[in-house]
Amino acid sequence: MRKVFADTGFFVVLANKNDPRYKTAWDYKEYFVGEGYSFVYTDLIFAEVIRPGRHRLDWRLCAGIGAEILSSEEYELVRSVTYEAGAWNDIFLKYDDKEFSFCDCVSFAVMKDLGIKEVMTTDQDFDRVNLKFEPVYLLPDG
Repeated sequence: MRKVFADTGFFVVLANKNDPRYKTAWDYKEYFVGEGYSFVYTDLIFAEVIRPGRHRLDWRLCAGIGAEILSSEEYELVRSVTYEAGAWNDIFLKYDDKEFSFCDCVSFAVMKDLGIKEVMTTDQDFDRVNLKFEPVYLLPDG
């Protein structure tokens, strides 16, 4: 099965039907599912998504998207612990001028390791790392 990486912003937009980017995110999700893709995410992404208040989402919305992620066969969890000791650090040190977060570096390492090029995101950091990713950006954060 082909894979696309799901970053925090993708899930946050899908959690909030009032977000102006919701339809775009939903349409991309349906497209990728229709083409036989699964969405890969890490436990670090999940922790960011379900944290109420972090993205102007209340507890109910965080709980709802969290339950959907965990129960859907469309989403595939990759545990970050296998990446914490090595590959992420190489990226972190190589791009010391970019100020990438730990979560970003683990995401880049997972994508590189699994050969994933496409990423659903609102984060332009995927363009700033020279790993030939193909970001599918939702509308700019607003």
